[in-house]
Amino acid sequence: MKKLLFAFSILAFAACNSNTVSEKTTAEVKDSIAKDNVTAKDGSAEETTKAATTDTIHNAANSLDIAGTYSGKLPCADCEGIEESLELKADKTFVMTDEYQGKKKPVTNTTKGKWEVSGNMLTLQPGMKYKVEENKLRQLDMSGKEITGPLADMYVLTKK
Repeated sequence: MKKLLFAFSILAFAACNSNTVSEKTTAEVKDSIAKDNVTAKDGSAEETTKAATTDTIHNAANSLDIAGTYSGKLPCADCEGIEESLELKADKTFVMTDEYQGKKKPVTNTTKGKWEVSGNMLTLQPGMKYKVEENKLRQLDMSGKEITGPLADMYVLTKK
């Protein structure tokens, strides 16, 4: 009985410190209990573990309120900066407005399309990508990797 309580204590501790328990660990614990001939009061072997599953239900799309307006000033190679405003609508459409600052003739581009979220990555059709953070969108490069370097923090849009 002491071994059974010890096994339960180990499992409870592991469950508090991790969201998942591997199948191998579960099998090892079951084998260990079986080898120790631990039996319940009715004489049957006791089931002490349950395979845990990875949480696939919660992601950026349903855990955060993504819809809204985001803005920021992005770096620009031939101007003072690009004031960008991105409105993500609840119907999964977007409107992006880019205003190029410091040009002799004002330049404004507007793009419309659809958006989708997979995991924590927001994709604007036809292909711009952002990492979804709480109340922020971090622009990613075309391959979906974070932009690095001294200007990396300037590629962030903040929710209004």
